[in-house]
Formats: sequence, structure tokens, C-alpha cells
Amino acid sequence: MQTGAFGDVASPQMGVLIGDTTGNGAVNSSDIAQTQSQSGQAVTSSNFREDVTANGAITAPTSRWFNPSQGPDCPAARDRGKSS
Repeated sequence: MQTGAFGDVASPQMGVLIGDTTGNGAVNSSDIAQTQSQSGQAVTSSNFREDVTANGAITAPTSRWFNPSQGPDCPAARDRGKSS
């Protein structure tokens, strides 16, 4: 008899992709457009994703944070919600 044994344990994964304001697992032109549309607005519970620098201000995106030509991708975020 084994005590304290639980068998196989699955570890959860979490992916964070800076600049992915739409939450689709990639940084692309839709993220730039969404952030630009909120530029200058106060950060709220509805637009906090657009505060890319997490400094409490939504500013126009810069190439430092958004560079769709490099194609940053986050498989964990992209696969979110898919059943295995």
C-alpha cells in the first residue's frame, strides 16, 4: 500500500506574449491598431491589455514593442481553449 502517491501529475502552462493586445497568440497589425485606438485613454479593466509597458498609460505603439515582420508567436496562447 502506497500512501501519499498521486500518480501522474500534469503541469499547467502559461504563455505571455508582450504586445499581443488582442490575445490571439501573435503580435500583428491588429494589435497595433487596437493600441493606437486607445492611445491617450485612461487604463481601465476594459483596455488594460493596451497598456503594453504596464506603466498606467496607453501610448502609441512603437517598433520596440510591435514588430509584426519578425512574427513573434506564443503557441501556449494560440492553442488556448483547444482540447487535446
